[in-house]
Amino acid sequence: MKFVFQLKLVINVLILSFFSGATAFANEVISVVASKFPNAEVLKAAEPILKAQGYDLKIEEINSYTGHNIVSPYGKRELNPNLDVINGKYDANFFQPLTYIQQYNKLNGTDLAVVGKVIYIPFAIYLASDKANGVKSITSFIMKTPGLTIGVPADYIDQARALKLLEAYKLIKLTDDEQFPNLANVTANPYKLNIYQADNSALAGMLRNKGLDLIVMNTGRAYLNNIKLNNLSLVENSPQDYANVLVTTKEKSNSPKIIALFKALQSPEVKKAINSSAGGLIKPAF
Repeated sequence: MKFVFQLKLVINVLILSFFSGATAFANEVISVVASKFPNAEVLKAAEPILKAQGYDLKIEEINSYTGHNIVSPYGKRELNPNLDVINGKYDANFFQPLTYIQQYNKLNGTDLAVVGKVIYIPFAIYLASDKANGVKSITSFIMKTPGLTIGVPADYIDQARALKLLEAYKLIKLTDDEQFPNLANVTANPYKLNIYQADNSALAGMLRNKGLDLIVMNTGRAYLNNIKLNNLSLVENSPQDYANVLVTTKEKSNSPKIIALFKALQSPEVKKAINSSAGGLIKPAF
């Protein structure tokens, strides 16, 4: 009887171990590298949806990205979120607009897949607060005050985006059909704007310290630097080119977990979270 009891005990332990192990490994991990604001916050809104479907979302946050290779400084080491996806370190990344990944693939001979658009963070033209007194319109202020100094990002993709925004508001004219125009492509500058190139990270401080009259920059980055949109700001409207997209490899683009992730990111719950983030600054791109 003692042997039978011990045998039953062993069987019960094995059964419990089996089911405990099954529970421990029930959830499949989806790993995503994402910019801290706002992309990682949007991903976090999708976590409970994925959890209910048996997926654990693992998010690696990066602070920013620079350069045409979309390389991101992170502490003392360099992260390349696109290369990390190619090498299998992460299942996907979520930090870059559509135009950026298209250019990355072109420059590097890669074929990373765009799963789809999720959010849109526009660029905007901001006027320095010390210049804003009594101003009703940035465009009329520029027209009446020739020779103002305006800061644009030095990075060539962001600079092209900034210059296109200036052209959209008829403040400059650019060479036709240039995908990434730079200062050499400015063919008309009727209000004699002094266009100054600076690192993205320096623009906000230069505006606050009265080193610039105006800046053109990403509204999310401006928001983090306590520069808020107001009724004077001139805002970009190009989600077709600059919506932030979920990116993965072609091999994983149709995998169940990437499909589940994208569906979660386009869910009503996440859409609500996007609309309430940063005072409505960030827009759903779906």
